[in-house]
Amino acid sequence: MGELSFEDAVRLFLRDRKYANLSKHTLEFYYREFLKLRNTLEIQQLSTDPAAITYRVLKENVIFYLMEEEELKPTTINCLLRAARALFNYLVKEELLPESPFKKISLVKVKRTVVNTFTNQQLFALLGQPKLNTFSGVRDYTMILLLLETGIRVRELCEITLDDIDWSAMSIKINGKGARERFVYFQDKMRQQLITYIHRRGAVPHRTLFVKRGNQMPIDRRAVHEQIQTHGKTAGITNVRCSPHTMRHTFARLSVQNKANLFALQSILGHSTMDQVLTYVNLFSSEVRDAHKAFSPVENIKIGEVF
Repeated sequence: MGELSFEDAVRLFLRDRKYANLSKHTLEFYYREFLKLRNTLEIQQLSTDPAAITYRVLKENVIFYLMEEEELKPTTINCLLRAARALFNYLVKEELLPESPFKKISLVKVKRTVVNTFTNQQLFALLGQPKLNTFSGVRDYTMILLLLETGIRVRELCEITLDDIDWSAMSIKINGKGARERFVYFQDKMRQQLITYIHRRGAVPHRTLFVKRGNQMPIDRRAVHEQIQTHGKTAGITNVRCSPHTMRHTFARLSVQNKANLFALQSILGHSTMDQVLTYVNLFSSEVRDAHKAFSPVENIKIGEVF
């Protein structure tokens, strides 16, 4: 068992995950994080053999090293730890290792930060930037509107094909995280804008919905980020990050404030647990504030009348 190399372990794991039909995006994430783990150990001249990666090595030479020497954020370190934990759990399950060094390893505690969203005024300003007399303007306007309408991730946006759209059901099939398919929905205004964009898109040699200007190749995540950042800068938006993910947070805020069903919201956003949805509720729901008006001890005992 001690003869198993890191490279062989990674190869076996990725083959197993590919057999489990994980998405290409997820497989790339695992491979990228495994490379980070290997490089972190090699730069300290430590063995990368799975049997040599102990609890002490993980704590001192991975977690503390990345925090103190590389000064990485907890969320970045946790990505590596999650991937490595999945690898070692697989090795134990396949009896390639007697036990996992992750049994006593916890993720690095992440300080909760405020979830920034666009205000309604910022949304209007952002949507006012794309030039609707150009192809790229119509495309960008449609992408921003669809992100706001559905709360989908930027990768999911880039992977939508014409075949994923069900016009009668007013829905779009999304290939989410972990190869989990789900459906998101759109209403009349979004439907009309999609039709307008598809008409401008015209015939191209593939079925991907959003395409680049000129070569008509499928648009990629980087291009979407750059376009939204550019429009945000032109709109003079400076106190919030102009990104597809901020649009996702904004969708969640507006949904919570409009009293969306939490289980429906979890399904639409594609979250495997309610944790993030409950975070949105705690941040954006007015129900607790409104309820406090009814049960406020100070209001109800009428302090002013006591004296």
